[in-house]
Amino acid sequence: MTAGAPGAGPVKRTPAQWAVSQWRSFSQAASFLTALPFRGAQEQAPDFTVSRTYFPLVGLLAGLGMAAADAAVGGLGLRWHATAHAAGAAAALLASAWITGHDNPATVKRRLEPQG
Repeated sequence: MTAGAPGAGPVKRTPAQWAVSQWRSFSQAASFLTALPFRGAQEQAPDFTVSRTYFPLVGLLAGLGMAAADAAVGGLGLRWHATAHAAGAAAALLASAWITGHDNPATVKRRLEPQG
């Protein structure tokens, strides 16, 4: 039997091939959940079988970006001052809109249109 033939068992992949397939899955998840451009995400039709496992990681990274914006802007003033909290919250909200693409109607429309 040849490799990949029915009943031959799983096809062996090298660590480099595995890493490339995992990066593609991660970039598909990140491209779907954010507006950030990822090379390789649009090269093929999205297959969320593997990439959905990266959704929590993408959400965590997006949340860290928003928290960083809050800390950067909120930390500029006096931390106990109300305007510092408001400025940090506004920065986190703007970072959220920028990262997820909800600030651009074209991005939202592109995600809602069927692919193909």
